[in-house]
Amino acid sequence: MPTRWQLRHEYDFARAELSRLQRACAIELAASCGWKIYSGTKGWITISQLIAGNFHGSTSERSDENPGHVLDHRDCFTLERRPVAILSHSYVPWDACVTFARQRNLIPERLPFSWYYPERTIAVLFTRQP
Repeated sequence: MPTRWQLRHEYDFARAELSRLQRACAIELAASCGWKIYSGTKGWITISQLIAGNFHGSTSERSDENPGHVLDHRDCFTLERRPVAILSHSYVPWDACVTFARQRNLIPERLPFSWYYPERTIAVLFTRQP
């Protein structure tokens, strides 16, 4: 029987491997779209920044910009240093994500799986209208 410390070591190793695989999935998505993963000092891309297509304005998100926590566990992407997409690993139903997107003139796309918490979250990619 493994000791508590051995189990903790195995757990830490598994979490590190999971983080590596999650990052690899985000990198693959970005590469397939010609984007870069946003790793700015401001944390993440806000919905206002995505809609505007630039980083001007507030870097904090008001609570009314994310009702029902549609945006959760985000991966954010840029193209030519401009916000281009937010991938949300969301706990809310797909219909709520579609409503959220339509109210903001965004395009929602449901990806085949969420790499954040498979079978518990859905992966929804929000992009700007062309």
